[in-house]
Amino acid sequence: MSESSIKVNTVSKPFIISAVIFVFAGSIIGSIWMMSLLGAEDLGFASNSFSLHRTFQVDGFLTLLIMGVGYMIVPRFRNVKLSSSSLAYLSFALIILSIIISIISAFSQETLLLPSNFARFLGVSIFTGIMIWMLRIHPRLLRTADYFIGLSVVVLLLVSLFHVILAAAEIAKPSGDIGRGNGNIMSEVQMLMLFAILMILGVEYKTLPSFLGFIKP
Repeated sequence: MSESSIKVNTVSKPFIISAVIFVFAGSIIGSIWMMSLLGAEDLGFASNSFSLHRTFQVDGFLTLLIMGVGYMIVPRFRNVKLSSSSLAYLSFALIILSIIISIISAFSQETLLLPSNFARFLGVSIFTGIMIWMLRIHPRLLRTADYFIGLSVVVLLLVSLFHVILAAAEIAKPSGDIGRGNGNIMSEVQMLMLFAILMILGVEYKTLPSFLGFIKP
């Protein structure tokens, strides 16, 4: 295995490991949430379980997994080293910080949405910048697949920016009006799923034709 491959795998490792941990924890919390809906009101933190479930599954598992996959495969598509492993680790730290702040916010009396979403926006911005910078390198084949990957990271960046704007707007409201309904949260989840689907399509259009020996998908 080449030195560049080892470097890429090292950068991606904390993203993948953390994503697995978060999906496991999020599944447990989701089970508690479902039990609370079925009438188990005496569960300890059932009232906060939906918010925690979303944080662990979406911000934790989904975002970190796709970022880790992006840091691993896009440089390999170009046969080059990751442009900046330090910035990649910084983006990881910012996403983890965002999740920690969200967890604290779920158990505190004051909202911490703005610092959480801002940290997440910074982490996603670094990821988007690195991905766009790597995509500018002309590949040997299957250039069309790069549009899916590029659009995917742009969608993630826009969703993160929307979260920051929404959090700022919530803080500007009177204290009694702070809070979002589950319908708005589910709409955000759907946008994040679009980001994941676009990334998956880009990876499939890039790798599957290569495995089968075709030049274009």
